[in-house]
Amino acid sequence: STRVSSYAGYRHALSRFVGSLQDLHLRVNFSLLPATYQWPGFQLVYRGGRYLAVSSQGSAHSGQEVTHCDGRPLAEWANQVAAYEQIIPGLESTGNWAGPLVLRDSGSPFIPRPRSCTIGGRDVVLDWQPVAASRFAANRRAATVFNDRVAAVAPFGADGAWVRMGFFAPQTQAE
Repeated sequence: STRVSSYAGYRHALSRFVGSLQDLHLRVNFSLLPATYQWPGFQLVYRGGRYLAVSSQGSAHSGQEVTHCDGRPLAEWANQVAAYEQIIPGLESTGNWAGPLVLRDSGSPFIPRPRSCTIGGRDVVLDWQPVAASRFAANRRAATVFNDRVAAVAPFGADGAWVRMGFFAPQTQAE
């Protein structure tokens, strides 16, 4: 059993507890967030069943597929991270929300950071470096969050659809 002796550990322990209830109506939010994280110079996005590099400055070029880290498939990593980020593991959408967090080291004692990943078919040792938390969050939002107010349905996964309803908080009479 891992002991919690840091704020990052405390945050992840509480998030794990709330997330284990698997009720997305329940959330625990933290006022104190780290100013920096560690990352290998790129994030991952989940698109069409694949994890692709984005926001790249590191050892992966934007658009390259990342299939494994430390010999484990990316879906396993995403599910592990999801369990500590109040994201339900094992869903098709898990990759979308947890994928960008796989290569973010926030100092959690529960989630080890990968040492190497298979990028574009070759094994690459990751070069971890500091990144401002605000920059990491902006890159994540750009890759995972829809900023428009469109209501739409798009294919997602082998037998599903991603349903977007951009009008939960109407801003105009037409909406």
